Amino acid sequence: MLIWISAFVILFGLGVWLSIVSSKNRWEGREMIGWILSIVFFLAIFFGTISGITNYSTAVKYSLRIPEIQLEVPSSEYESAELVIEKHDINEWIREAKISRAVYGDFSFYPELVLDLQPIP
Repeated sequence: MLIWISAFVILFGLGVWLSIVSSKNRWEGREMIGWILSIVFFLAIFFGTISGITNYSTAVKYSLRIPEIQLEVPSSEYESAELVIEKHDINEWIREAKISRAVYGDFSFYPELVLDLQPIP
């Protein structure tokens, strides 16, 4: 995630620089393109950071919840069904995160912590 944010910050700076240089040299169209690029990359930085923080907090929450689920004994059929649904949701998220991390490596928005998480049997 840090690689994406660094790249977007550099591109944001490039967009601002293009806007400033264009306004000094009276390049009408390039100034607008520079500001549009700046806005697009600023939004990418903002939403990329939010996505990374959300995925990190989810990974921490699941890493704490998995041992509890493994020890939990349901007292009714309703609790048993609820537990199976929760296990399925956690396992699905872990699978998606590990695939993303394996395919994209450091370019993934998932933290390295997901590699330590094991699916719940």
